[in-house]
Amino acid sequence: MYRKIAPVVCACLLLALLGGCGAPGLPYGGEAPELPEVCRDSDDFSTVLLRLIDDGGSGAAVSPLSAYLALAMAAEGSAGETRAQLGQVLGAGAEEIAAAVDRMGVRLQRTAGSTGLRLDLSVWTGGQVSFSEDYLDLAGGRYGADIFSGLLSSDAVRQAVDRWAADRTQGEIDPYLEGNLPEDTELALLGTVWFSGVWQTPFDGQTAAGVFYGADGSERTVEFMRGQGSWPVIDGETATGVVLPYDDGSTCMVLLMPRDPDVTPADLACMLGTAGIARLAGEAQAGSAVVTVPVFETTGGGSLRGALQAMGLTDAFDPEEADFSRMGAGKLWLSEVSQRFRLRVGPAGTGAAAGAEVPGGLLPAAQPDAEVRLDHPFLYAVLDTETAIPLLMGTYNAAA
Repeated sequence: MYRKIAPVVCACLLLALLGGCGAPGLPYGGEAPELPEVCRDSDDFSTVLLRLIDDGGSGAAVSPLSAYLALAMAAEGSAGETRAQLGQVLGAGAEEIAAAVDRMGVRLQRTAGSTGLRLDLSVWTGGQVSFSEDYLDLAGGRYGADIFSGLLSSDAVRQAVDRWAADRTQGEIDPYLEGNLPEDTELALLGTVWFSGVWQTPFDGQTAAGVFYGADGSERTVEFMRGQGSWPVIDGETATGVVLPYDDGSTCMVLLMPRDPDVTPADLACMLGTAGIARLAGEAQAGSAVVTVPVFETTGGGSLRGALQAMGLTDAFDPEEADFSRMGAGKLWLSEVSQRFRLRVGPAGTGAAAGAEVPGGLLPAAQPDAEVRLDHPFLYAVLDTETAIPLLMGTYNAAA
């Protein structure tokens, strides 16, 4: 009898994201969507994933970190062609994935200042499949995952999942699941990322209404925050923008507007890749600048299944081809990978408190060296400055 694995990817950065398990994004055995031409020469997991989920609407967001960790945990239990495809999608072999996970865990927990960052994983097993103790030990050891067991389709497990997620995300995800897991689910891998950051240089001006110009030429009035300070300004061949460091000194938000109006922010992400975004941020020249950015909150999410299939992960979703034999006895296959998110960006920083009012004041009289006004569709990424690991990536197009 075939059993489903339901990795539920929850990226709940207070900057952003929530997670839940939804219905399958494509029929089992369905044809994977085509990889966009702009992404075909890229093997960058984060930016290709963002491009594939961006439908050109008001914007899209994804936590590459939470998706990577959940898929890496699934890869640990895979074998054969399924393992090879997961390695291809994640851009590394099994040993490299394990080493990357170890580095992430150590590096990303070292935060200071007002930044809060928490990574949590859990494994939920059903009662019909005998899971390998080695696999569960690995999940609990290398990944630090909490291990639970029970009838996964029951109300009791749904309530337990909701409590687990709420406890680890400062109540930002509650409830976590929209309903009970499917009856034949035998494994759920859940990951949460919670992040809250305060700008190193806060936006000290009053927010004010202004015009945002959409990709389709439409105009929409949105609230902008405006400040003058010492910010690294990006002035590249492909994009302009700014780097907004958080006060921990190790994370930042990079905002980029494509120079070419025919290039979408999601296309720009694929063109640059994570390394290119980090390079532009590293080359940015710090100096006095006036920066104007929309105050925005984004909620939503959905299936990552089609995107992962387009990236080459096909066998894992096929009950005939999937090979997760290293997890234990019994035939297992992936039913869904989904993500929900919540992002708030405001004058104080990114996260739950970002929307709080900040006392306004007049801008200094001195002329700034540069002015950056993000009033057209843009790409944003929250990066660890040492490793360039993206905690969150998204696009903003308010007027779509």
